[in-house]
Amino acid sequence: QRYVFQLSGFSGEEKADLAAKIHKLKGVYLQEQAYVPSCTHVVSSKPCRSEKYLAACAAGKWIVNREFLDDSASSGRWLEESSYEFGRNTVVDKAHPLTLQQAPRRWRQKVARETVGAFAGWCSIVVVDDQKRRAAYKRLLLSGGATVLQAKPVAMNQTTYAPQLTHVFMDKKYNSNFRTLRRRGVLCLSPDYIAEFLLQNPPADPAKFDVALYDASASSNPPVSASAVSKQKTRVATDGKSQPSNGRRTSPRDRAAEPTQTPPTVEVSRVLRSVSPSQNRHSSNTRNTRSSVSKPSPAKKNSPIIQLMQKVSLPTPKKVRKGSFPTPEKLKKESIPTPREQREASCPTPEKAK
Repeated sequence: QRYVFQLSGFSGEEKADLAAKIHKLKGVYLQEQAYVPSCTHVVSSKPCRSEKYLAACAAGKWIVNREFLDDSASSGRWLEESSYEFGRNTVVDKAHPLTLQQAPRRWRQKVARETVGAFAGWCSIVVVDDQKRRAAYKRLLLSGGATVLQAKPVAMNQTTYAPQLTHVFMDKKYNSNFRTLRRRGVLCLSPDYIAEFLLQNPPADPAKFDVALYDASASSNPPVSASAVSKQKTRVATDGKSQPSNGRRTSPRDRAAEPTQTPPTVEVSRVLRSVSPSQNRHSSNTRNTRSSVSKPSPAKKNSPIIQLMQKVSLPTPKKVRKGSFPTPEKLKKESIPTPREQREASCPTPEKAK
């Protein structure tokens, strides 16, 4: 029997410890964040709605707690999984919904009997804006044996694809774009129906998740995420550098709210970073003005050309207007002689010649 593991909901240190135990028993550890169909076991820190947890349910894989790896490593061999499987009748965790705990065992037994996945016979498309959520929903559907088509060709040829489609999982704003499929009997549902179909027993009623009526914001269940739990653990591990006296890790926002002794220069730079660009420019101009008032800069020496021009007295514009342009009276007195006057001046008369 092959033992190929994926981990869900553990911190980096926990993953390293569990991976070492897997390798010790000659098992295979897959580090991918998304669900990988070739895995045989998913080890989860708790019952959750992560992609790996739900996809393993849909595929009928083993979903066990970390004690399975701890005890197997201590025994030096792989132990029986049923004692560590989520949903076993002996242990019920009141901190998590009962549907989350019972789904792995129920679907594993069902898939083993029927030899098909949870979504066998489904032919669907996913029309979701967020690329990561869209990819996670597609992987989840494929893990349960559904057929997933490309959304764009279906949207352009709805009449052609209507006979083979069974489900359209979409954001509510796209409801009006698939009226032809709806009229042909195709279920147009919120993507939340995929997880609820796996968790509820009996499966959820599709009519309650009709995208035209279903309000996703009013639902208390978070959407399926490929790495929501792992990212949360990573943030705690990396950001929680200091702990208060009560032992609770503080977030960066909480640490920013705590009173600290901050140097004046650091406080000024922090304020400038928090304001808008226009305010920042205004603050920098004001700061420069204040610094120039408090610390007068030494007088700069002018170049020799400027010094020479300062010694030469140049007429002001008022003087130029008064002295350089003649008035109309002056123009009349100093007018140019007419041609007759020029001829008389150049050709003397007989009287002048005598």
